[in-house]
Amino acid sequence: MYFMLQINSMKRPVHFIFQFFLFVVLGTNLYGQNYISYSRTVNRAESFVLQAKYNEAIAIYDSVFNAYDFCFAEDYFVALQVACFTNDTSKAIDYIKRCFRAGIDKEYLLNDLITKKICTNGFMNEHLDTYDSLSFQYNNSIDKKYRGKMIELTSIDQFHRDKQQIAHRKHPLRRLIWKLRWKKVIQEIVDIELIPHILEKGYPGEKAIGLRKLWMLNKYRNNAITEGTALLIFKHYYAFCKNDYSDILLKEISKGNLRPSQYAVILDFQSKFTKQKEYYYNQYHLDPDTSEKKIAEINLRREEIGLESIEQHTVKYKRAISVNIYNRAISQNKNPKDLPVEHFFKLMHF
Repeated sequence: MYFMLQINSMKRPVHFIFQFFLFVVLGTNLYGQNYISYSRTVNRAESFVLQAKYNEAIAIYDSVFNAYDFCFAEDYFVALQVACFTNDTSKAIDYIKRCFRAGIDKEYLLNDLITKKICTNGFMNEHLDTYDSLSFQYNNSIDKKYRGKMIELTSIDQFHRDKQQIAHRKHPLRRLIWKLRWKKVIQEIVDIELIPHILEKGYPGEKAIGLRKLWMLNKYRNNAITEGTALLIFKHYYAFCKNDYSDILLKEISKGNLRPSQYAVILDFQSKFTKQKEYYYNQYHLDPDTSEKKIAEINLRREEIGLESIEQHTVKYKRAISVNIYNRAISQNKNPKDLPVEHFFKLMHF
């Protein structure tokens, strides 16, 4: 049986002392709006979640949310999960508002295994009458023209990818023809369209164009609390092309336009398929060299861009599998596997 950990009033002084410590120690980096510092601090919060130190995690999340003009929706959502898990309704109300302002749909909170314990329609109707206004703020904060361009480019990419896959089942020669067409198209999408847009407007991540929504592409099966259209395009690009845009993309991390985890995935694809720049982060594809020296080198590389260690990432990945098992079972009207509820904290970023 899993009981909810109550935030005891006797522990409040410790909680506030910890918050003050964060303000003093991390304040300089946080208030500089540097998103590598942001990611490192969120990693600390997540490490406390993994250790079931929920008060400490909440304190760190609050310090980040109060310091940055823009925060990633998934981080708001995990903080809300922690608040719901610990039955902290006052924090839950604050984080719900932040979630809506960041573009997360109400239905997402109603259906999640953890948040739905508090985030019922009745609770939100009683404490919140601002869903529409907060969603309106979100819609006004994103670049809709840029989002439209990314939907267009992704649709073109997906069309050629699907044609190549379908042709494979019919005739090998047709598959080759469509593969060559796809290569030409994806190269033009990145080299001629995407990179100039990134140089002008920044990387088209969540900060710029908002979250991925179900209506954007007919292949999407659910809404998400991330944005990955450009990531998908770059993954396909490096299956064919070798141009190195890592320096351009690296600058987008500190601006908050590109999550370190997505940058790491792009570099993993580039390292695996181009063989031109083997600069693994072990976020998606793994470096063939598994020596202790190489792992230490990769961990240092990860820390430099604000990623957690490979060891913490592995724990998060296992939890993500648990979340996927649960979501898949629910979507198929089946009973999910009997896993501890704390396995369902959403701690992945791509």
